[in-house]
Amino acid sequence: KKGAHWACQSIQRPALPSVKGAPSNNPIDRFILAMLQEKGIKPSPRADRVTLIRRVTFDLIGLPPTPAEVQAFLADTRPGAFSRVVERLLASPAYGEKWGRHWLDAARYADSNGFTIDGSRSIWPYRDWVIQSLNRDLPFDQFAIQQLAGDLLSKNREHLVATGFHRNTLFNQEGGIDREQFRVEFVTDRVSTTGTVFLGLTVGCAQCHDHKFDPISQREFYQLFAFFNNVDEPRVSLPSEAQKRKIAEIQKKIALLEKQKKSLDLTSAKGQQQWEKNLSLDDREMLSQDLRIILNLAPNSRSRKQQQRLTQVYQQNDLIKHLTPQPTFVQLAHLKIFLFRNSVNKRIDALKKSQPSIPSTLVMRERSRPRMTHVHIKGDFTRKGAKVSPGTLSVLHSMPKKKDPNRLDLARWMVDEKNPLTARVTINRIWQRYFGFGLVETENDFGTQGTRPSHPKLLDWLA
Repeated sequence: KKGAHWACQSIQRPALPSVKGAPSNNPIDRFILAMLQEKGIKPSPRADRVTLIRRVTFDLIGLPPTPAEVQAFLADTRPGAFSRVVERLLASPAYGEKWGRHWLDAARYADSNGFTIDGSRSIWPYRDWVIQSLNRDLPFDQFAIQQLAGDLLSKNREHLVATGFHRNTLFNQEGGIDREQFRVEFVTDRVSTTGTVFLGLTVGCAQCHDHKFDPISQREFYQLFAFFNNVDEPRVSLPSEAQKRKIAEIQKKIALLEKQKKSLDLTSAKGQQQWEKNLSLDDREMLSQDLRIILNLAPNSRSRKQQQRLTQVYQQNDLIKHLTPQPTFVQLAHLKIFLFRNSVNKRIDALKKSQPSIPSTLVMRERSRPRMTHVHIKGDFTRKGAKVSPGTLSVLHSMPKKKDPNRLDLARWMVDEKNPLTARVTINRIWQRYFGFGLVETENDFGTQGTRPSHPKLLDWLA
């Protein structure tokens, strides 16, 4: 917008500077040489071919070139030799691994939850999604949208996995915590991370009060907060098609065995209740500790697994009761049932153990019933101020008017061509990974307290 801070002004493609005696027609070189000439600085000499292939190989895949690759480059005297090296490196799976690391750092990726317990988490499918997206050259706007709102984009499994971008928050597993407090902290982290990664602004500074330096109000912070407040945080399983078939086959066999077992079942729920009631203290002492713990729980407070365990013991005890002295043919019949049931149980256990190990990952999913969002007075989630609806920053372009905008609308707003920050921030981050520091040295702060770009026209041309 007119009169706004330089980073928030719309991007206009600058004309290429005219440079005398430029050794290259590369537009980037022309911008750099123009400034060098303006300051009376001579450019560094051209790198020799061995240095050149080492630099570009480290830059693109994070590894040195092999001796054979160096020799092949030195021997290739045809025009376009360097471009062919670049294309080969971009086609390498190692390209996504190298450049994925930079994005995963921005996404605060980790394989554990943090805090004192720091339990492990399974979210590596998201890591693989990032690597594969870079290797298949997924356009940046789609790359961003799928991570911010893939669950709202489609039912595609890959889109859902991409939302792991915002499941990399710290997670507190300590006992006695206030779950709502930490849920709010997760949402706050997502707002701050979105502001840093896509806008290069310290949006998090407006959590407790209006930003002291940049035009971001506390209300606008909670308008952004509202987009992420309506999120559930499930863990989803990701079986392959072969694993799905294997699981279905096993479940079918288990169901058949359960049916056979049930047909010979002499027990009942009423009988189990009576059995529990009749257990004496001595009877209980004969049972294992885990069974005594289950028996001490009220029936409606037992987990499904605990109930199944108790039922299994009851059934075995019921059959043993029938094995007490009786007419021989009755005793033999019950013995056969007892042995058959044990055999079936063993087969069911073996089938369950043979099920394939299914990977899982953490994702975001929009709630069907939205939460109400309020401004938190001084950032305290227990002190609710005015109600707010989802919205963006007034210093930037407007979001298309819609009754109930959601994260998908926010994601599209982030990568809209009218947004000057996402493009500038992203290309600056890429430049920094190649050259050690960005055209704007404050990578995550394009606000008024950040540094101005060293080459503003080059930054805008790239953006």
